[in-house]
Order: sequence, then C-alpha cells, then structure tokens
Amino acid sequence: MTMYQKFLSGFWLATKRLRNHMRLALLVFVGILASITMVSGAPVYISSLEKQGVRGAIDASVARESPHYLNLNVSARFIPLNEERIPRSDEAVSSTLDPIFGTLITGKIRHIKSSLFIFSLDRSREELSINEGGLRHNANSPKTYVEGYFQNLSDINSHVTYVSGRPPEKEISKFSDATMIEVSISNELAERFDITLGDVIVSTPSLDHVTKLCVDYRQGMERKFCKNLMSTAKVVGFFAPKVRNDPFWQGDSNQFLHPYPDDAENITPPIPYLAMFVHEESLIRGIGRAYSGSVVDITWYNEVDEDLIREWSKEDLKSGLDTISRDIHKALPGAELRSGLQLILKDFQRVSFVNSVPLLLLMAVVAIGLLYFSCILITYMSSNMQSEIELLTSRGLSASGLLGQFIFEGFLIVGLAALIAPFLAIGLVTLVGLLPYFENITDGSLLAVQISIIPFLVSTISGIVCLMIFITPGLLSLRTNQINGKIAISRPPSVPFIQRYYLDLIFLIAVGAIFWELKVRGQISTGGIFDRDGVNEVLLISPMLYLIAVALFFLRAFPLIVKFFSGESDGLVKLVGWLSLVGFIWFLIIDNPSYSSNEWSYIAIGWGCFSLGLFVYSKVSSARYIVFSMFVMIASVIGMWFSTYYIPSAGVDFSFWVLVSIPFLLGLFQLLRHISTFSPVWLSLTLWKMSRNPLQYSGLILLLVIATGIAVFSTTLGETLERSHEDRVRYSIGDDARVVSTVGNSFFGIDSVSQMNNRYSKLEGVESVSSAARRVGIVGSGDGPLTFDILAIESDEFIPWSRKDFSSIPMSENVRRLAPNQDGASLVIPEGSTDIGIKFKPMAHYPLMSLWLQVIDDSGWGTTITFDRTGLPRWSDRTVALDKYRFQYPVKIVSIQVSEPGLGDTGTPGTIFIDDIYVVNEGNKVVIESFENNPPWSVIPTSSVSSDRLDFSLDAAASGEFGAVFQFGKERNAGVRGIFRSQYGNSIPAIASESFSQKTGLNIGGTTLVRVAGLLVSVEIVGEVSYFPTLDPQRGGFLVMDLTYLLYHLGVIDTHINEIPNETYLGLVSSLDSLDKSQNAGLSERRSVVKDLIAVTGFGRELMETTMVLDTVRNNPLIVAGWKALTLVAVVIAFFIASAGYLVYVGFTAKGLRNEIASLRAIGLSRNQTIWTVTLGHALIVLLGLVLGSWTGIQMTKLMLGAVAVSEEGEVIIPPPIFVVDWMLLTAYLALFVLVFSSCLLLLSRHLTKVNLAAIARTEN
Repeated sequence: MTMYQKFLSGFWLATKRLRNHMRLALLVFVGILASITMVSGAPVYISSLEKQGVRGAIDASVARESPHYLNLNVSARFIPLNEERIPRSDEAVSSTLDPIFGTLITGKIRHIKSSLFIFSLDRSREELSINEGGLRHNANSPKTYVEGYFQNLSDINSHVTYVSGRPPEKEISKFSDATMIEVSISNELAERFDITLGDVIVSTPSLDHVTKLCVDYRQGMERKFCKNLMSTAKVVGFFAPKVRNDPFWQGDSNQFLHPYPDDAENITPPIPYLAMFVHEESLIRGIGRAYSGSVVDITWYNEVDEDLIREWSKEDLKSGLDTISRDIHKALPGAELRSGLQLILKDFQRVSFVNSVPLLLLMAVVAIGLLYFSCILITYMSSNMQSEIELLTSRGLSASGLLGQFIFEGFLIVGLAALIAPFLAIGLVTLVGLLPYFENITDGSLLAVQISIIPFLVSTISGIVCLMIFITPGLLSLRTNQINGKIAISRPPSVPFIQRYYLDLIFLIAVGAIFWELKVRGQISTGGIFDRDGVNEVLLISPMLYLIAVALFFLRAFPLIVKFFSGESDGLVKLVGWLSLVGFIWFLIIDNPSYSSNEWSYIAIGWGCFSLGLFVYSKVSSARYIVFSMFVMIASVIGMWFSTYYIPSAGVDFSFWVLVSIPFLLGLFQLLRHISTFSPVWLSLTLWKMSRNPLQYSGLILLLVIATGIAVFSTTLGETLERSHEDRVRYSIGDDARVVSTVGNSFFGIDSVSQMNNRYSKLEGVESVSSAARRVGIVGSGDGPLTFDILAIESDEFIPWSRKDFSSIPMSENVRRLAPNQDGASLVIPEGSTDIGIKFKPMAHYPLMSLWLQVIDDSGWGTTITFDRTGLPRWSDRTVALDKYRFQYPVKIVSIQVSEPGLGDTGTPGTIFIDDIYVVNEGNKVVIESFENNPPWSVIPTSSVSSDRLDFSLDAAASGEFGAVFQFGKERNAGVRGIFRSQYGNSIPAIASESFSQKTGLNIGGTTLVRVAGLLVSVEIVGEVSYFPTLDPQRGGFLVMDLTYLLYHLGVIDTHINEIPNETYLGLVSSLDSLDKSQNAGLSERRSVVKDLIAVTGFGRELMETTMVLDTVRNNPLIVAGWKALTLVAVVIAFFIASAGYLVYVGFTAKGLRNEIASLRAIGLSRNQTIWTVTLGHALIVLLGLVLGSWTGIQMTKLMLGAVAVSEEGEVIIPPPIFVVDWMLLTAYLALFVLVFSSCLLLLSRHLTKVNLAAIARTEN
C-alpha cells in the first residue's frame, strides 16, 4: 500500500469513526474551537481596546490642550550659524521623520533662534548717521541696554499683519565700520521699548565686545579688508498676529512675539526679551559672519494630522517615536524629539498595563476552563471509542497505526478549529463594538481591529497543545485489549489515578507555593509596574489553579463527607481532630506566647486529656465509653479556655475552635448513624453509591466547580474593579468638585476666602462652597518625629463623600464633632477707641522682655501692638495710640504675648501679673478685660514638658479683686510665650486616622501638641476613621480638623501667618447620585457648570469635577466597557461549559444508569423509589458543584483583588475595593443552568420509568 493510499485509508477511517460519534465529536470541536478562539482573541481584544484607549487619550489631550500638543517637535541647540550646517540640519530632521511619519505630517515650521545679545536702545534718534560710507556713532548719547535675540520663523509673513513698515529683506548693508541687517518686531515690543520705524539698534554679545568683521569690498579680488565693525539692525516693520490662537503659534504666540526670561517672575516689573525677526539669509550671512563661531537653537515644528494619528495603534506609535528619538541623535547630535504623543503614550502605558492585567486574568481563566471542558469531552469520546480500538487491535492494527489514526482524528477536529479560530476571534472582537457597553466609545459601530500575525501564531500554538491533549487518552489506551476493557467496565477503580499516587496533594502544595509568591509579590506584574512591564504567566493562571485545587481537595474529602452524613464512617472527623491537635501545638510553638508556667501546665493537661479522649473514642465501640470520651474532650477544651487570658494568634484560635467542634461533630455522627437505620432506601442507596464510586462523579463535579467559579469570578471581579475605579474618583475629589493649587500653597494670592467663595457662589449651578487648608503636621521631636497630613475643613459646610467602611459611625456625625463651638465671647476693641492700655507687673527685672498684644481686624489682618520693655518689677500702666493702625472694625484681641529676642526655643523663665486691659473712648477709660470671674484665657502651648501656668489671684489685682498670674518657663513657641483668649477652647478637635492613632498611641479623648506651619498647637482626638476622602492613611496617617479652629489657634501665636485655604470644595446641582450612568441626562447641564467653574478658577489651579472624571473613566474601554463585554462572554461560556458538560455526562451514563435502574427494579424497588434515587444523586452532584464553585469563585476574587487592584503607580489603591457582585448576570447563569438541569432530569426520569426489564435482560444475556 502506497503512502497516498495509507493516507486516504486513515482519513476515511477517521471520518467514519467521527461520524459514528457525531454529537460528541461536534461538542469536542466546539469546545476546542471556543478555547482556541478565546486564547487567540485575547491579544486582538486587548489591542483593540488599547487602540480605542489611545484614541480617547488623544482626543482628551487635544480638548485639554490644543491640536499642536500632538506635533512632532525636534529641537537642537548650539548649531553653528553658517550656510552649510543649517541646510544639513534640515535634511537630517526630514530624513529621520519622513520615512515614519511622513504621511501624517501636514505642515512644517522651522524656528531659528540666536544666542542672547545685548541691544543698545539709544534715546537720541540722531545718534547713528551715515557719513561717507560709514556709520557715525555718538558714544556719549544716553543708552538703554536690553537683552534679546535674533530669530527666524518660516512662513511668518502669512500669519501676521504689518501695522506699519514691511517685512525684512535679505539684503545686508555694508559700511566701512559696520554691517546692517533689516529686522521687524511685534507692535507690543515696539510699544514696550519705545521703538519707532527706522530705528537702528546696535547689537553685541556683551557690553565690552568689539567685533572684527571681514568684508570683501572689491569685486573679483581675493584679498579681504578687515576692520573693527559694529553689527546693527534697522527696524523696518511692526506687525501683529492675524489670529492669536492660530495653531501656527504652537499654542502661545507670546513665546515668539513677546517672550520673557525664565526667571521673569522674580523681576518686578518683568522685562521681556527684545526678540527681532530677520530674513534667514540675513541671519546666516549677517550675524553668522559678523560673529564667527555663532551658534543658534533650532526647533522644527511638524504638524500632525489628528484624524490620521488616531488610526495608529499604541505599538506603532511607540515604535515610531522610539525610532525617531534614537535616530535623530545619530543624524543630528544633540537633537531631541518633543511631542505630547510621548506623554500620552507614557501615561497610557501605565493605565493600559494596570487595567489589562485583570482582562488577561479572566481570559486565561476562561481559556483554561474551556480546555478542561474539552479534556472531559475527549475523555468521554475516547471511552466511547474504546470498544472500536479494542476491535482494531484484535484485528492486527499496530500501535503506530493506532497512533496515526488518533493523529488523523485530532487533525480533523483540532486542525479545523485552529484554522477557524483566529478569523472567528477577529470577527467576534469586531462585533463587540455593537454592544451597548461600547456605545459611547464606538458610537454604535464596529470595534476597530488591527490585523496582525499574532492571533494566527497563538492559534497555531494552542492547536498543537490541544492536539497533544486529544491524542493523550488514545496513547494511554494502546495497551488495552478486550479482556482488560471488560474488567475495567465491570470493576471500575474506586480511587482516581491522581489520588492513588497522591498527585492531588502534590498539586495542592505547588498551588500553595504559587499563592505564597503572589502574596509576597503583592501583584501579578513581573518586576514591578515601572521596572519592566510584564505579567508572570504562572501567577496569571493562579485563579484557575485555585479552582482546580479546591475541587481536587474536595474530591479527596468527598467520600469521607458522604460516609459521615450517611452514618457509615466518622473517619473525617477523627482525621480533622488529630490534625487540629497537631496544629494547635504547632502554632503555640511558633507564636511562643508569654503564658505563665501554670497556664502552660493547664494547656498541656487539657491537650493531653483531649488526645486521650479522641484516642479512646477511636478504639472503643461501647456507647458508655463513647459518651465518656466525648465528655473528656468537652471538659478539656473548656479547661483550656478558662486557663488562658488571651489567644496569641489566628492560627491558635482557629485550631482551638476546631477542637471545640470535634466532640459535637462526633455526637452528630452517632445521631446520623442511629437515624440511618430508619432512612428511606433511596437515600441510603444514593449515599452508599456516591461513597463507594466517587470517580464516577468527580469529572462532572470538577467541571461544574470550574464553570460556576468562572461565572462568579467574572461577575464579581469585574463589578468590584468598576466600583473601585468610581470610588477612587470620588475619594480623590471628596465632593462634587474640588479646586487645588498647582503653583504653590497659597493659590488664592491676595484674595480672601470670602472673595473666592463669592466668586464660586455667584455661579449658576453651585449650591455650596467650602474652603479647606491642606498642610503637613509633625508630632514629636528629636530623631523620631512623625510626619503626617492635616486637612482643615469648614465642618459646618462640608460633608465629604463616604462609605460605611470608612468609619464605625456615619462620617457626617464624625465631622459634626469638629464644628466650632465658642466657649467664650470674643474680646473686642470698641470702634472709635483712640488708645488701648494694659496694667502689668513683672516679678523680676527682665531687661530684654517686651509685652505684646495680638489683634485681628474684620478683614482677617493681624497686628501686633507693642507696649515696649516690661521694665522694673513694679506695676506699670502702658497705653498705645490706635490712630496709627488702619483697622477694619470690629477688632478682636486674641492673645497677650511675652517676647524676648534671641535664637532657638528657649528664653528667660519668670512671672508677670496682668490686670485690666482698657481702651480710651471719647476721653473715658473703658475696661474691656478685668480678669474677674475666671475669664476664658489659656496658656499658649510651648512644649510637652512646659511649666507655663495661668492662675487668677488676689495678689495679682491692680484693681478689682482678681488679676492674672502668668508663670512661664524657658520653652517658647515660635519665639513667644503668653496667654490667649480661648474663644474656641484650649485644643483643636480633630479626627485621626487609625494609622495615626496606632503610631502615636493616642485614642479618642487624648491630646497632643502638633507643629503646623512652624507653630505648636494643642490637638484633641474626638473621632477615629479608617479613611477620609483626599487623604492617604498610609505612612504617617492624617488628622482632620475644622478650619476656623486651626486659623484661630495659629493666629493667637502669629497673626501674620499665611494660612489661607489652598483648596475649595464645591457642591453642585444635579448631584452625582441623581445622574444616570447609562444616559447623558444631566451631563450637558453639568458640563455647562464645569465650563463656568474653569473660567472662574483661572491659571495656577486645577478643577476636578466628579461627574466629568467618572464619565472619562466609564468611557475608558479598558476599564468598564472592556470588562463588561468580557464578563458577558465569560458567563455565556461558563453556562455553555456547565450545560454541555452535564448533558454529555447524562448521555454518557444513561445506558449504564438504565441497566442499574432495571436491576434495582428487579430486586423490588418501586418506580418512585428509583426516580428519587436518580433525582437525589444528580441533585447532590449539581448542588455540590454550584455551591463549591460559587464559594471558590468568591474566595478567588478576594484573593486576586490585592494582586490586580493596584494604582497606575503600582501601589495599593485607596480606598480599598469593596466586594461587589453583578447579580443580574450571575442570577441569569444560575437560573438558566437550573432550567437545563431540571429539564434534563425530567426527561431522564421519564426515560428511566419506561424501562423494559425483559428487553434489558435479553440484552445483558
């Protein structure tokens, strides 16, 4: 037989065998096709989502910046200014950019800028004059020197309008002692420097520079005459830009027409550069020759077509930009590529990598689930074909012939699937764009897909793997003959192969090691997110490994569990009891708790008694001894419980409570054992059968666990991550909108808080406005101070967004604890007062000590009223005139301070008596503070060990009954000591983070000194939270306090403190909760409000509005749309796996079950009893698979959240994600599968009830 004939024969036999098992072969084909499609579609799907994401990032950047943000700008410094280097540089840039981005570049602009010159602006218009071929220069005329430069901008004349004059030409005027070029400048610079048309400006690199310019004055002569010359520029035109926001100006026309030095903000008033435009040839031949060795900076602006660049993929853009960045250095040393595309890709790379990891994770789980489904089907098909294999073997077909036959069949199924899969994957990914999740991204059109070789390569590799899986069962059956096959059918093995050789335990150990690595690593990425973008492939499939591990563990314990509930064996409970005893001792040894010797003795006695009781229970069968042994175990655990006062760890605690449950489980087993003698026969028979032959159900249970785990994992992880993204946005903003400074701590400048509040509150759509101050605080001193964040809010106006897990009580209740509560009335200087006075008496002579009064007027401005030196130890009555202070009444007295010059935080200790504070009003003395009746005054805090003290004593009274006695130590607070009017209490109420409390040991009610803005203030902890919006509880933690409290307590120390708010929180109409996620209702109104807010906010600040940011997140294809579409696919595939697997199981076991039912009927079981037997067996299997799969899927999600829920910076996200379930999809999966199960079970029951016992008996015979 020729090779061709063998091929045809093998092909014919393979097709015939597959036709004989058409339904099963078709299911295998569909499973393998789905698996390969999922694997090969993963890169296509991710690439398409990334492409859409890049489009969105480009659109957002253009909307935020301008189209010029995408330009490819090449800048080069220190290019020699001569006729050779400039054209060569142009060629180098063009030859580098055009091969890659030539089709995208719609326009090119070149900007040449000289080095800085000193320009002499002579105030005498007749200073320079032409005289006999030379320029006469009056050295004694008044001059103004300014810095500036010459520049040339290609095609500028098309974008400007000349107000007067004309554009400069290329002619160079040559004189005996000077050379002159023509220049033009913007009319703004002309007005700024008072330049008129026709002015001649002298230029020089420095004030003392003398130029020696060589010019050939005689045509045809080789010799050049060299003279000392001046380089001058004649102003021939003034112009203005036609359109200020023309893209030609690269987003800012002033950078060309009215530029300022980089340090201009440090100069008052700032002086711009004198930037003069010249013709290119004038610049090269004039300036270049006049100053040999001159260099220029050149920038090439290459405009990019926005629509065309959106069609490029992330990989193509990155590759192109990297190639240009690398090659431009070679073509033009020192050149650098600058483009907003680089920043877009850099930011998108982080976001893309972090958000694509969960997608890859789910795809891997689904693909492996499909692969396992295919393996199950292949196993069933191999079992169905076993008789044919035995027949072929008995008729002389060799092992190599059988192997070839298996390969033929594999190629027919797997090869066809691998061929179709990449095309099917590309088509399905394209159709995904029609799903409602992508409506805002694709506008209801198909999802753009870039065809590449990757899906075909992945499909080929996956096909080879599937082919190996397909032929493996056939290889294992080569040794089987008809006799061995009959024996295997009549006596199937009770223990699976993997359990017989403990392969499942080895697998569990390996999975444990993988999860330990995942816990240590903290994330799935390899090498960290920024070190190297990559995914650890083993960790990527860890969820599926976890699913399989749980299922394998359950399958090993399943027979023991069935035997326990059937009252047949209590081996499982005894095994758990002995393991718990060992674990209890093991964890105690590891933790080594500080128990006393008596406690250790009690534990040892209790542990020994429990072991003795369990041993006795295992060896005896008498009911009396069984009850006695259980009583001993119960008494042992009770004794151990009362002998120790604490449990050292979770491991000891878990082991202990397992030991507590052991005697009760043993008692339950004895009860079940007694009940089993009265249980229905169908119940006992079903449990007995499941415990005797668990291998029959293991494949289906494992398949249901995997399918349900996939469904639960996809519906929980995706929904949880989506909720987490939204919570992160709300947490970072805190309210409907938040305004933060981007240029410093005091972005409101000279504007007061009320002025800024008025600006926002006048806008339509703004409901509430509240200010906040964000600072850094310090607790402690020396080598170990704790640095933390402080947020001061207007607690009566601002209630932040919150979640239940942020605090044990509602966040609004916590914030209300911060609300200002005046303990005493303020001390006010009456309007119209002409003088203010105070009576005091130092108890010793303090030669350098002065007495100050700190006051704050209605504008918030603080003033220090000084009463000079304290003088000799006697009563003094000092007054100060108030007419020199321009107060805005009312004016409040906030503190009395003792000031002493000197460095550091120490001064002279002492005591001073203080009595009446009075004012002179209309010639009369009016006492405004007599220090009678315990007035609300407190000591300014200076340190934690301060000896400062304030008392009210009869001895300190200059008039009346009482006066104030202020005893002060050497410690000082910002150089002062004193007392303050405690209008708002002695301490600032604050909410602390749990992390702050743990690090400082402070609990609610505790007080501490905190250094804020260099000043010490007293803080009292009135509440504790885990999280507070906009604050990071990691590192040092945080404190939240009221803004009024903080400003007042800082003001009593330093009334000039620049502690104005640096943030604003805004409440807007149409709150976030009322906006429909899936509709645009309310978004247009909100966008209008945001537009007005941006206009008011101005430069130097950033506005973050919750709805707009959330809208951006929801429209990110990698975050919401991509997840939801893949979740839907995963649930559909899980339903297909579960339903098809169950149907195949029923079909595969129907014949054997039919014979078994006939046998049961023959020995006397009724029809109802047989139906109950079948129903209970199938129901238990399905229930176990669904329950175990659901539990495993939930645990798998919780385990993986910490690995995939990371920020773009690779850090743990704040706030932590909350576990959320997409109940609609999960309920649909469970309901549909229960419907399939019920229908199939109903049909199976009807089929089995029509069993013809005689026909079956004849068939068996």
